[in-house]
Amino acid sequence: MENTILFCANCTWEIVPMLLGAWLLGTAFWWLLKGNAMSTQIKELSTSETLLKEQGTQLQFDLDTKSYELDKLQTNHKDLKTRFGELELQWRAAKEQLDSWKKD
Repeated sequence: MENTILFCANCTWEIVPMLLGAWLLGTAFWWLLKGNAMSTQIKELSTSETLLKEQGTQLQFDLDTKSYELDKLQTNHKDLKTRFGELELQWRAAKEQLDSWKKD
């Protein structure tokens, strides 16, 4: 009964090299059929990655530049608001003085 379950109890060492050979042949055929296409695709993806990194660097530089310009503009805006407030106070004072001269 045990002999019918085991197809070949003494064939283990012969099967291992055959399986290894079949795997190597399968890998070789796959590489011949698909390997060049995959290598080309890998090169294209690598080129795309390089271009994207360069674009990312350029975009980061642009972002930093725009951020600096925004900070500068916000500072200028605050200065202008302050100067406008001062000029408005001077204008009101001058208007009050003019009104007081008109009354006299």
